[in-house]
Amino acid sequence: MTNSQTAKKLRSKKLGVLIRDARLAAGKEIQDCAGALDVPAGRFEAFELGQESPSLPQLEQLASYLNLPLERFWSDKALSAGNGHRQRPGPRQVVGLRMRVIGALLRKARLDAGLSLQDLAEQAELSVELLEAFELGQQEIPLPELEALSSMLGRQVGEFRANVSAPSAPRSRAGDMAPSGSPLADLPLDLQEFILKPVNRPYLELAVRLSQMPADELRSVAEALLAITF
Repeated sequence: MTNSQTAKKLRSKKLGVLIRDARLAAGKEIQDCAGALDVPAGRFEAFELGQESPSLPQLEQLASYLNLPLERFWSDKALSAGNGHRQRPGPRQVVGLRMRVIGALLRKARLDAGLSLQDLAEQAELSVELLEAFELGQQEIPLPELEALSSMLGRQVGEFRANVSAPSAPRSRAGDMAPSGSPLADLPLDLQEFILKPVNRPYLELAVRLSQMPADELRSVAEALLAITF
């Protein structure tokens, strides 16, 4: 086993411990978390055992479901037991969209580095077919793999992350409508309803992140997504 493979294996084990610790601190069962990620319970258990690693979008969904900051999974400290966490749904389509965005960003980073698929695949000890599937958003990228690829491309894994944070306290709402005088009150009713529904928060966070990207970088991501779609 090479040093790179050993490092990935150790990272998977550590990530599994952090995932299990977060689940127990939230008072959730394996079946609960598996359902939130829309994966079989056996696969989520494999995440906890470090036998398999979740992708970054899956980790973001788990953090959102457990009401935790995403940074929890880069921590060296265990959570104290008994903390209550409010459940929030995590739709499968959000993970799929995030996979495609991450894949497009990974492709852009590779092209910026002047590397071909073959070059990066050899460095990462991956098949060209698997790396291409990562870039097309067709295959989930285990977090240790994404961290390794980021390092090889001179990037930080944080560049691929969505702005996922613990949700704020629930606000009072009447019929899912913005109160009079609110900036949202000028929007069409369907947009107000979309924005005020907690289940749609990941889409809004993704929109915020995209709006903060430089125009040339956003254009590159859009072109990559178009290439994937068509």
